[in-house]
Amino acid sequence: MATTRSFNNMLLEYVHYGLLKDEHDKRNYLMQKVERDNGWKDGPLPIAFEGGAESSFKLGGLTDENDIAEAVFVKGYCPQQKEIWGSLKWHERDLAEHSGSGGSDSVSEQSFLKNLPKRLNSFMDAMKELVSTALLAGSHLGKCTAAGTAGGVLAVDRPERFVIGQKLQVVGNSTLVCYVVAIDVNGNKLTVSATRGGAAVDATSVDLGDKIYIDGGQTAANRFTDLVDQLLPASAGGSPTLFGVNKLSYPFLQPICIDGSGMSSVNVLDVIFDAWQEVIRKGRGTTDKTILMSYKHMGHVMKQLEKNSGAFRHVETKVSAYGYTEITIAGAKGVVKLASVQEMRDDVMIFVDWSAMKFHTNGDFHIHKDPEGKAYHTVRSTSGFYYVTDLCLRGELVVSSPWKMGIIHSIP
Repeated sequence: MATTRSFNNMLLEYVHYGLLKDEHDKRNYLMQKVERDNGWKDGPLPIAFEGGAESSFKLGGLTDENDIAEAVFVKGYCPQQKEIWGSLKWHERDLAEHSGSGGSDSVSEQSFLKNLPKRLNSFMDAMKELVSTALLAGSHLGKCTAAGTAGGVLAVDRPERFVIGQKLQVVGNSTLVCYVVAIDVNGNKLTVSATRGGAAVDATSVDLGDKIYIDGGQTAANRFTDLVDQLLPASAGGSPTLFGVNKLSYPFLQPICIDGSGMSSVNVLDVIFDAWQEVIRKGRGTTDKTILMSYKHMGHVMKQLEKNSGAFRHVETKVSAYGYTEITIAGAKGVVKLASVQEMRDDVMIFVDWSAMKFHTNGDFHIHKDPEGKAYHTVRSTSGFYYVTDLCLRGELVVSSPWKMGIIHSIP
C-alpha cells in the first residue's frame, strides 16, 4: 500500500535545490565548468577590470620613483541580476490517484515518484537549453530564414529548440506574440497561433532575419549577457562596451578575435590551430583552453581527423549523454581540446579560459516558497485542482579577463 505524505514535504525533499542544480549542470556544459560566485545580493554589481599592468622596467639603472607606472584598474557595473523562471504544473488527480482519498495532505508518494522523474527530466532539458543558449549564443532561440506566411508558418534555423505550446515573441520591425502549434523538424518550420492551441495566425508581419525569443526575452534588460556579445568587438557584431566600459579603451578588455570567413570543411583544423597559436601568443593566458564549437564544425573536425591522420592525431574523446562531446587533438603546433555543444552558434568558435569568467548569482537554482514555507500554490478550476511550483535562476555571466579568451568569428 502506498505511503501518503504531505505534498509540500515531498516537493521539498525530492525537488530540492541540490537535485535541480545537479541535473541542470549535467545538461549544461558551460554551467558545469564555470566558477560560481554566490555572494551577489542583487543591486549593481561592481566589476573590476584590469586596464593595464605595472610596466616600469629600465636597462642600466632604476626607474625614477616619480616615473613608475602603476597598474590601472577600471570599474564596470552589471546593473541587476538577470532571471529566468520555470514553472511546473502538477494535477491533483494524477498525484492522488492511488492514495484512496485525495487532497494535498494525502497525495500518494508512489504516484508522485512515478510522475516526478519524467516531468523533472523534461523540465531540466528545457531549462538547460534555454540557459545554455542564452549564455553561449544569445537569448533568442533562433532566427527566421524567410518571411512569415498568412497560414502562420515561420521558417526557422533551429527548429529543434522549440516545443509545442511554447509562447514566443518574434521581433523585427514589428513584434508577433504567438504560440507554437506545430513543428516540422525536417522542413525547418513552425506553425504558430495567436492563442494557446488555437488556429494558425497571419504571420506575414514577420521578416527574414527576425529573432525569436521566449516570453520576456524581447526586452533587452531581461536578457543574460551572452558570451559571444561580451567577446566580439563592435566591428564584428558584438557590444562596443563591456558592462559599461569601452572595450577599445584598454587592451585587457579585448579578447583575441580572428576572422574565420576563410574556414571550410577541409581546412577547419588548420584554421583552429593557427588561431590557437595567435590566442596563446597575444592573449598571454594559459595554454589550458577549451575551444567551444557547434556540432556542425565538430563533424568537419572528425572527418578531417580520419583523412589527415598524419598531420593531426586524435588523442582522446569524451562523450556526454547530455549533448556535448570533448576531443583532444595533437598537431605540429601543440595540443588543443575541442568541445561541441548543441547550443553553440555555427558562425563562431570560442577559446575559453575558465579562470577568466564567473557566473555571479545569489543562491543559484531555487524553488520559490511563500511566507508559510510552501513550495507550491494551489489553483482551483472547473476541471479540478492543480499545483504550481515555480523555480528560478538569477545571476549574470561576467568575463572579467577578456584578454585571456579568444573567438573565431564570421565562419560561413
